[in-house]
Amino acid sequence: MKNYLSLFLFLISLQMLAQGTVGIKELDPKTTMDIKTIDPTNPNFDEGIIVPRVTNLNVTDPKEVGLLVFYESMANDRGFYWWDGVTWMPFISITQITADLTIAHAFCKNVFREGDMTANAATNLRTIEFDGLKTNDGDNYEINPDGELVIKRGGKYHVYGVVNVRNVSEVVNANKRDALEAKLYVNGTDASAINGNLNIEAANSFPTGNHTVVMFMSGVLELNDNDRLLFKVNRYYRDSDSPITIRPDPDALSNLTLKYLGEN
Repeated sequence: MKNYLSLFLFLISLQMLAQGTVGIKELDPKTTMDIKTIDPTNPNFDEGIIVPRVTNLNVTDPKEVGLLVFYESMANDRGFYWWDGVTWMPFISITQITADLTIAHAFCKNVFREGDMTANAATNLRTIEFDGLKTNDGDNYEINPDGELVIKRGGKYHVYGVVNVRNVSEVVNANKRDALEAKLYVNGTDASAINGNLNIEAANSFPTGNHTVVMFMSGVLELNDNDRLLFKVNRYYRDSDSPITIRPDPDALSNLTLKYLGEN
């Protein structure tokens, strides 16, 4: 019965053609074509419009400007395209929605890869591995088994890093000082060694009487496909008799945020 009613309303609406307007389920169309749903608060699953779906965008034959199709693609360029007279322009595509607005937030483990930083000078350089990731583009970012954040799509990225380390020494001496620097490494080397980037680093220090220091860093990196990111902490000064023992803060995990800015 519903189908007969829909057909009846459609046939009535076609009478509006003489006036230059068409209504579908709408007896008083307000525009060239006015389509009405039966119940806007509870629409049926099949209510809507489907434009032609194609798996290839025709670029050779003459076409009307404004022609609209939906491009079926397994890549992230899937979406609506319109012909501007010269080329197909993405109207609403996955690329526009996510790939050019991607952001990733990676957080770190609460231990150094090599163990605590102690009074031993051999422990001055330590690595913090990534442990978790939140992103709106899971195809572009991943954490590999070595705890590195892998960037699968090359381009320019704004990065903002926070490294938190904590004094876990039982002996407290507020007169003794340790000075630390945190750096972002790319493919196992200082970020500045890649594509002419500047160092992405920060520094801070604390007497052993304090518990936590925070090091902030930010900048723009030019990365290649599958570049790998990692934090390292270097102690560049320590009072000779400082008893301090340092490890990543377990209550405020170090983290890195990346925002994709575009291609190189």
